[in-house]
Amino acid sequence: MKVVLNRDYGGFGLSNKAFERLIELGFPFVHEKDSDKEDYGKTDLKIIVFDEPVFNSRYGILQNDFEDEDLRSHLSVVQVVEELGRSAWGGAAKLELVEISDDIDWRIDQKNGFEWIIDWDTGLKVFEKTVRLKKE
Repeated sequence: MKVVLNRDYGGFGLSNKAFERLIELGFPFVHEKDSDKEDYGKTDLKIIVFDEPVFNSRYGILQNDFEDEDLRSHLSVVQVVEELGRSAWGGAAKLELVEISDDIDWRIDQKNGFEWIIDWDTGLKVFEKTVRLKKE
């Protein structure tokens, strides 16, 4: 399984270009001023489109009951980071794509925004194989 992690201090973030590509791929989205934005199902993972940029970003993620793991291993998010490489990095992020075994119950752990994967059951760090990204 492939997972997107942030490998620098500051935290995970996607660029406007990455969000736009996600929308092109059919990732669900909602506009900030839409009256039904709070009424979507708790199983939905959506992009929110801001009318005015927030910290230079025109997009964000509405996660509801979703965990970061749901977003980071989402096939469309993985595809966009693979396609765009460094152009997918947003804010202070330095994104890296890693591969882990499919049979692990995992979660993302972090310190000051720098992330790694741990085994949910043992709490131990999981071996990750780094996937090379384009330098775009």
